Amino acid sequence: MLELTTLLSEEQKARVIGSSVTRVDALEKVTGSVQYTTDMKLPNMLYAKVLRSPYPHARIESINVRHAERLPGVKAVICYKDAPRVKFNSSCPLMFDGGFPLDQYVFDEKVRHVGDPVAAVAAVDKDTAEEALALIEVTYKPLPFVLDPEAAVRSGAPQIHDGRSNIVSEIRIESGDFERAIAESEYVFRGRYSTTSVQHCALEPHVCISKFDENGKLTVWTSTQFPFRLRVWLSRAIGIPIGKVRIVRPPVGGGFGGKEEMTVEPYSALLAIKTKRPVMLEHTREEEFIAGRRRHACIMELETGIGKDGTFKARGMKAILQAGGYATHAPSVLGVGSSVFRMMYKCEALRYDGRSVYTNTSPGGAFRGYGAPQSVFAVERQVDEICRELNFDPVKFRLKNSYTKGDIDPVTGWIIAAGANEECLLKAAEKIGWGKTMVRKASGDKQRGLGLARYVYPTSARGKWPECSEALAIVNEDGSVSIVTSAVDLGTGISTGLVQIAAEEFGISTDRVNISLDSDTDTHPFDLGAYASRTTFVAGGGVKLAAADVKQKLLLAASQILKVDSDELETEGGFIYSRLRPDKRISFGEIVMACRYAPESSATFTGRGFFEPKENAPTFGAQFVEVEVDMRTGQTKVLRVVATLDVGRAINPSNIEGQVHGAIQMGLGYALTESLVWDKTTGEIMNQSFLDYKIFTAADMPKIDVIILESYDPSGPYGVKGVGEQPIIPTAAAVANAVNDAIGVSIRDLPLSSEKIYGRLRDIPD
Repeated sequence: MLELTTLLSEEQKARVIGSSVTRVDALEKVTGSVQYTTDMKLPNMLYAKVLRSPYPHARIESINVRHAERLPGVKAVICYKDAPRVKFNSSCPLMFDGGFPLDQYVFDEKVRHVGDPVAAVAAVDKDTAEEALALIEVTYKPLPFVLDPEAAVRSGAPQIHDGRSNIVSEIRIESGDFERAIAESEYVFRGRYSTTSVQHCALEPHVCISKFDENGKLTVWTSTQFPFRLRVWLSRAIGIPIGKVRIVRPPVGGGFGGKEEMTVEPYSALLAIKTKRPVMLEHTREEEFIAGRRRHACIMELETGIGKDGTFKARGMKAILQAGGYATHAPSVLGVGSSVFRMMYKCEALRYDGRSVYTNTSPGGAFRGYGAPQSVFAVERQVDEICRELNFDPVKFRLKNSYTKGDIDPVTGWIIAAGANEECLLKAAEKIGWGKTMVRKASGDKQRGLGLARYVYPTSARGKWPECSEALAIVNEDGSVSIVTSAVDLGTGISTGLVQIAAEEFGISTDRVNISLDSDTDTHPFDLGAYASRTTFVAGGGVKLAAADVKQKLLLAASQILKVDSDELETEGGFIYSRLRPDKRISFGEIVMACRYAPESSATFTGRGFFEPKENAPTFGAQFVEVEVDMRTGQTKVLRVVATLDVGRAINPSNIEGQVHGAIQMGLGYALTESLVWDKTTGEIMNQSFLDYKIFTAADMPKIDVIILESYDPSGPYGVKGVGEQPIIPTAAAVANAVNDAIGVSIRDLPLSSEKIYGRLRDIPD
């Protein structure tokens, strides 16, 4: 069920924005006519496969590709001997010197995890390419390996990257006198909490097609979240000038952060350059597990001081993040985790000590929530323990200690300009029936429990990284409007939201606005990509400014045609009219026809918008979860979830509801069933298919109530804030708190599998 509560003034309300209009891509999605990258077929196209390391850590002593090259149908084989020796970071950071280690090559003579690329083949079909991989002879010298991040930083641990320690990055934050605050606290709580690695499981795997033409231009069609950033780093990795690299992004079949990396593109590109034919490279599902990206596992130790009045006196966290074989996003994921920890609750004395660490596992990467689910799990689990130990009401305790509008962050000095933090907690508590008597025993040996968790999360990466987006708005001869933007729609419905923003600015219906669902770095304006819940906030700002820019041109032209002052003109329904003389009116199309094709002087009606937000709007939310646990087996069933979120401004409420449902589905899997498992003797991921890796399906989903709160944040277009990542952040913590309520045993490690709950109920060690 969907509810919307608005805190907007009458002046902040709108005509088109706030309506649950049909998504612009709905028809082609439901009919199956949408063309994803994997559906494309180019003339003379070849198919690529990648040979991957069977070892978690080894040096390549020799590699022989002659037999593979002689196989009929094979057109090219490449390995480290054929690739540029240029270091890069596959996360494609916004700046070359932004604190991200450049620790990868397209191919290297050393492998650092099972699944690391060793060679690649291009052949006339996939079967031939697969057969050729078996003919490549590689001699490895296995090296000692380490899978555990804590072991990786101990003295004598295997050195994963020559010439540097296994510590990828470190963050230390301190505010106030932490030691004194702990000493003076009436109550001190300490606990160790851990989260697991999970996979994105997007329906569409990583896939791209590369084509190298006779003019030396490389075109790459790829399922990516950041075309322009990919262009820069692909150019660097393979040694082609940026101007000779063109990235085309067809519709994307899901990303969740996993496609915010350069993965398949360099191999496809180098094979295309060598063969002078188009080359498609597509991951299998198994490759997604071993060579794609995952959420970073994290170990967190909390030390918290509480006063008698129930306020935080000191808050400290030590965190160690499992980066994997390569750094990729680890430094910034650690940074976001530290920021979210800091912003969760007010406290003058803060200490954060975090490390991201290399291990011989598949690399971690960007994943919906980007470090926040890990920190929120630890913080909200401990808050629940504090409330139980000191007999505090969990809702009132959180309200007492949470940031509200006007509060100042003691570390950054930023002032919270807007937000419905308190309302999110109170609305969700009311909806779930918090404080009312609940039946704990469902039937037989089944016990019910209720838990909650809240979150704080930024919109965009403003403050740490640059943030901007450019858009064009073109008025056509029939009065319709075309929006051109490189904003990436991962299936989230962003395109529909941008259409609504443009329609609102023009005062027309959404069916009069067109938007391209693809993007092309050669023809589309600049955008940084889909990450940090930024797209509606930042790209929407660019679209709004572009629409406003061309609207002013229309008003000026209309004033000249109608011979009235432009100050008295209004737009409505595709017309411009005079407020003082309503009979004076002209349509957008008539203006364009009159001016664009005028014999004496022509005019163009294209608007440009470049938006660079000045602030990072904080978002807030809460989730309450009801579970039922079978005390005999440990099996947990989620019965109900109530989710509230402060969106600033709801552009499309039904689209937001869909985002919340999808995020909760991922969060429930994170809490209960999903976990990548590495074999400690071989370093191989043991559950690399959906047969063994269990995600929540539609049949597993509980009843979900979604409550949207509109608070209006002045830093974004029409007051909007981020939505896409936020609803996944508190889910695992809320589930764990509910399980604790049901069974009376606190579990501090994800996932809360049936086996783990069963063992804890019977004091069986993990």
